[in-house]
Amino acid sequence: MNERDWHILLTVFETRSVTGAAEKLFTSQPALSYRLKRLEERFDVRLFERDGRKLNFTQEGEHLVDHARRMLREDLRMREELTRMQQHPHGEIRLGVSSNYAAYRLPPLLAAFQARHGGASFSLTSGLSHELFVQLQHEEIHLALVRDSFNWKERKFVVDEDPFYVFSREAINFDDLPRLPQIALDTSTFQNRLVADWWNARFSEPPRVAMSVDKIEACMAMVRHGLGYTIVSSIALQETDRLFRYPIVQADGQQLTNKTWLLYRKQSERLPLVEKLIDMLKRRMA
Repeated sequence: MNERDWHILLTVFETRSVTGAAEKLFTSQPALSYRLKRLEERFDVRLFERDGRKLNFTQEGEHLVDHARRMLREDLRMREELTRMQQHPHGEIRLGVSSNYAAYRLPPLLAAFQARHGGASFSLTSGLSHELFVQLQHEEIHLALVRDSFNWKERKFVVDEDPFYVFSREAINFDDLPRLPQIALDTSTFQNRLVADWWNARFSEPPRVAMSVDKIEACMAMVRHGLGYTIVSSIALQETDRLFRYPIVQADGQQLTNKTWLLYRKQSERLPLVEKLIDMLKRRMA
């Protein structure tokens, strides 16, 4: 049985005439009579008795008419719900986000997204980029916002770029850096490699590491108190900071930046909310 059969049954009941129902449904009388006969065979009942030109529905026939009304109402309700789901989709988005991006950039993005898509909920894992990449490989998350592309073969693009600076409470001379106390940020291997490559191209001496911390906020706090300089991206810089900052310029004249990549599988685009979040992140770099 299908929606067409329920429409036929209701129309015949309303018109009490096979001929009238056929005209209303823009079909032939023989075709309509065939569908009605199939209905009777399907349920092993007689739908109506003929009284001249008028059809009198049997008790079983009227029961099927009531059922047809319910089925058509349910079908309409389901169509409306599916339409609303497409316009206002619901669901959970599983995100893996590097710690600093989760702390400093992600909250306003998710708040703005949820304000537009109230049906969205988030399962968020923050941590080191290489660990999050493993989760993406094992399909434990839909999207990874990480500090390296990892030569990912599926979908990927840059969503943010933060320039690297030397931050210090006091004015300094670049040539003096190897002899000044450095507050080293010991987190992302990828970020450390970027800074180390720049340092080795600029100096023949190693940095004088006075402290090594694993949180960028701790690193910046040490610098604010004059305990040394640091080389980090600008992601943790606060508006109230009164620090000297010196851009890290590479040999080709380009400023060294820390890129945040969005990595995901093509199949994730089939999920309406995930697709909308991907589109929002793409527009950030447009």
